[in-house]
Amino acid sequence: MLRNVSHEIYKCLRCGWCREKVMENTQRVCPAREVLGFESSFARGRMLLARGILEGEIEYNDKLIERMYTCLGCGACKTHCPLEVDTIEVFRTMREDAVQKGIPLPKALVGINKAIEEHKNPFAKPQEFREKMARELALPKEGEIFYFAGCYDTLRFTENFTNTISILRKIGINPSYLGENEWCCGVPQFWNGSTDLAHKLAQHNVVKLKKAGAKQVIMSCAGCYSVFGHFYKQILGDLPFEVLHISQFLANKFNMGMLKLTNLEDKYEGNVTYHDPCHLGRHMGVYEEPRLLIKKMFPHIYREMPRNRENSWCCGGGAVVFPYLTQYSLRIAEQRIDEAVKIGAKTLVTTCPSCMNVLKIPARKKKIEVKNLLELLADAIENSIGS
Repeated sequence: MLRNVSHEIYKCLRCGWCREKVMENTQRVCPAREVLGFESSFARGRMLLARGILEGEIEYNDKLIERMYTCLGCGACKTHCPLEVDTIEVFRTMREDAVQKGIPLPKALVGINKAIEEHKNPFAKPQEFREKMARELALPKEGEIFYFAGCYDTLRFTENFTNTISILRKIGINPSYLGENEWCCGVPQFWNGSTDLAHKLAQHNVVKLKKAGAKQVIMSCAGCYSVFGHFYKQILGDLPFEVLHISQFLANKFNMGMLKLTNLEDKYEGNVTYHDPCHLGRHMGVYEEPRLLIKKMFPHIYREMPRNRENSWCCGGGAVVFPYLTQYSLRIAEQRIDEAVKIGAKTLVTTCPSCMNVLKIPARKKKIEVKNLLELLADAIENSIGS
């Protein structure tokens, strides 16, 4: 398995650019390294460990497995690597390699796999919940424009689901939805190394969407979007439909004059800032579309955090780390919230439900509201639809 990425492993020169970036001041690159502090916790050391396994110098053991699963998959090391080493694919493949060799997953991740195998979502909720959403909102199950909501936005942050449907309908689009035939996108499995289950989920979702007539699939979850846009194409080839994150779709409609946004500044105190989800930003290159929409709603009080776009700090919840090492994740999240505090932000906006799930915990202590972009848009486009 690691042989498939051996060319990436041998490209690494251990130069250390994955440790820190010098701009106007020194910016840390790897959240894991900042919290854990050891060479083996950031890309340069992880690459050496991968090489050791590849060459048979070391074997998987409990300590190595624990260290492997501290990587957040944020992609900051890959972004800053001068040789463009695909560090993230190497670290993800290490997990696949361990699973293929029969090394047990951490218990928390075993539980997530079991829930998805039995219920098709990581929260062990009955699929009837998805079907109920479809019925209550009278969503068609066939059509050319589909909404793939993902597990978080159907089963945990259901307001994101209803806001998405409301927004789309206000601009004249009645999206279709798979209901009980929507399964988890497989993002936990692609990242925990359980590729057999991940492939099963991917195959199911693509087949169902194609059969239902999908030509364009819109997603409100950054994780779902990156999985469809990258991993699905990697294992299934070109998809039979276009995949867009909701921010891309709506920014395009805004530019076409089909979406008008009102100023919301009277409803908010303090500054507003945006947190780039790693899956949407570094993984998929979507930075400006969410900002375009947010700045139209907050033209005078929008502020950037010092680390933004490709330099953005991770929320701490990526690559199934949060359910496995929760306190470690929260220490990383606290650093992100501290950045928002320093620029006077009282509202932090993001476009990823997983980021919301983690960031809102330390945000409460600093009296910062963490909001999904969809909530703001649902408010701002009321009675303001263009032709």
